[in-house]
Amino acid sequence: MPWFYTVVDANFTPPSGIQYEILEQVYIPNYNLLLEAEAFRITGNPLNNLCDGGTDYRLPNPCDPNDPNCMDSGGGGTGGGGVNTNRPQGAIRVFDINLMDARPLRRAMVVAKNFLKIETVYTDDAGRFTCTKNFNRVTITIKFKNNHAQIKGLRGARLWQLFFPVEANLGRLRGELNNIDRTIFRNDEVRSRGMRHWVAATVHNNVLEFSDMANPDELFLPNNQIKIFISPGASAASAPMFVQRGPVIPEIHKLYFFRKFIANLSLGNFALYYYSWLPSHLSRLVDIVFGYNKVLELLDSDDISETIFHELVHAAHYAKVGGDWWHNFVNSELIEGANNDGTDWDTYGHGNTERSPIIALGESWAGI
Repeated sequence: MPWFYTVVDANFTPPSGIQYEILEQVYIPNYNLLLEAEAFRITGNPLNNLCDGGTDYRLPNPCDPNDPNCMDSGGGGTGGGGVNTNRPQGAIRVFDINLMDARPLRRAMVVAKNFLKIETVYTDDAGRFTCTKNFNRVTITIKFKNNHAQIKGLRGARLWQLFFPVEANLGRLRGELNNIDRTIFRNDEVRSRGMRHWVAATVHNNVLEFSDMANPDELFLPNNQIKIFISPGASAASAPMFVQRGPVIPEIHKLYFFRKFIANLSLGNFALYYYSWLPSHLSRLVDIVFGYNKVLELLDSDDISETIFHELVHAAHYAKVGGDWWHNFVNSELIEGANNDGTDWDTYGHGNTERSPIIALGESWAGI
């Protein structure tokens, strides 16, 4: 990949293995919007629609930013009193097909940035977010990530997407930024960006719903952030728990995952399929896989929730039994799947082999 240039917070830590170089330490005053507006002008991006006669840029809120009443005190974002409209805030929702209602997108990462500054906040349980920095112009991006889980996705051969959470870009916004309202709807095209965003948002909320409902004394998820991979090129689901299990994973597990969920269905006969290192690297980026290549009648909100809950119970089971048991469980299903490929007994087998008891226990446990 080529070099990318950006501004990050001073305490930013890049993902492991990413080569980077800090070009310059920059101090950007949080509340000096005149400086920001001048920077836009110098770079050929004047904020004409935010000017009075092309010269009088909006003034920042002069009240103390640590004052909880700052947004409603005198001297607002327009420099003459009222609410600070330069501070991004709003609500993000995801449409529930079964309830026919927009539900809050809970505890999702919201990144507000322009080429001078960046701020990361999270939505609350009502789907609302509030930034503390002021912007003349801002790009708002939703990242489906929190301390519980990270939702990953893949479009075509863009393998680098597996390293990062799915993102939904709300666009470059200017003007009044204090009333942003967006709902993520399902798209009728399975392989579209819109469908990927809707599935990611639904799965993201499912993880929180599961955590809220599960009894922590009996059913708990692993302490590490769960990596969930959603694929438009498959219709199955699985919980191999690669990230949680660590580096000691049988090669057959990695290769099976790669063939079933990435190579055969997402990349076709892509040449990298034949490199032995690729399955090993990509497989270790996911714990749970959900394929959503289905007809729309089988891809509503409840259908996704049912499958994700099943896989999350698998994850909770893993947290109880550990890696050795899980190696045997996954390996047993892979062997039965290979032996019965293309038949009605695919994955689980006929139920009369030496591998059947552990498969029956694992799958029935996840069906509670």
